[in-house]
Amino acid sequence: MAQQLPKIYVTRQLPEAALAPLRTCGALSVWESDQAVSRETLLYEVRDTVALLSMVTERIDDDLLDRAPQLRIVANMAVGYDNVDVPALTRRNIVLTNTPGVLTETTADLTFALMLGIARRIGEGERRVRAGQWPVWSPFVFLGADVHHATLGIIGLGRIGAAVARRAQGFEMRVIYHNRGQNREAEEQLGCTWVDMDTLLSESDFVVVLVPLGPETHQLISTPQLKKMKPTAFLVNAARGPIVDAHALYAALRDKVIAGAALEWRRARKGAIAPGIEAVWLTPAGDWRLVLDTGEMDKAELLHRRGFVSRRLVGLTLRRVAAGWRRRSTVRVWLTPAMLGERDWRLLQVRLRNP
Repeated sequence: MAQQLPKIYVTRQLPEAALAPLRTCGALSVWESDQAVSRETLLYEVRDTVALLSMVTERIDDDLLDRAPQLRIVANMAVGYDNVDVPALTRRNIVLTNTPGVLTETTADLTFALMLGIARRIGEGERRVRAGQWPVWSPFVFLGADVHHATLGIIGLGRIGAAVARRAQGFEMRVIYHNRGQNREAEEQLGCTWVDMDTLLSESDFVVVLVPLGPETHQLISTPQLKKMKPTAFLVNAARGPIVDAHALYAALRDKVIAGAALEWRRARKGAIAPGIEAVWLTPAGDWRLVLDTGEMDKAELLHRRGFVSRRLVGLTLRRVAAGWRRRSTVRVWLTPAMLGERDWRLLQVRLRNP
């Protein structure tokens, strides 16, 4: 009897170029819709799934994992993985991968576009023109704010934050930032200055939020922080929605505590941000899509023909660790001795202790 191929379940339609390699790894099943798979359907499908390629819209938790006894890898097609219960996977010896780095420049482009759009009132002006409400020109009609030579405050100067700071150089902006620790490389290369949070909020003309979502950053920006901002300042949330208290932001915009805000609609719709407030610029949901580069985004290299971690990935991980690239790998992987084999596991431990 022929050996049954391991089931690979993909929770969203993807370009065929990304799916084709997966078809050679197992029995591929794809949720044929651009809408998120229902929880009920997902729980049904994972019963016999060996490899799961998920999106940020899927919650990977104990309830799901209890129904997936054969699951060996979750490949989360996102930079963040706050939708995944990492300890729950660890307890079951299931591999988790994500894709940090592949959308760094793209996200920085969109972040800067949000800054320009809210400052120059592009969205508001476009809506008025389409509605036939364009008045006679006046010096005060759609009067916006300058971006050039303004002060940009970045909360979370990681890869994306540094990419935004590079773009700010072209506008001759003063760039200040706040991290838990200083980013010496960015300070030297980009001229950024570390400041405490209160200073960043009080001095910035644009406050850009780029921290990952976690217990420490949930509602990091709320009423006290918004009140410390200038009344002429703008808030741009390019990170996860719950980092900003939506109700507090609505109140700040309504009461003109700040001049405006720009954020993705998906990050606002579950809160209290009313689309009718002109001082908010909302963009469509969707991680600021670009054409998928199958060399970076698809997870084919993470799946062995038997549903195991590929030797190619193991070799890539070891080589990058050996080269001191622990923080720059395209794919972040949680590995255990059983996944690597005894020899490679020992080698990896040596490299980690002696980078």
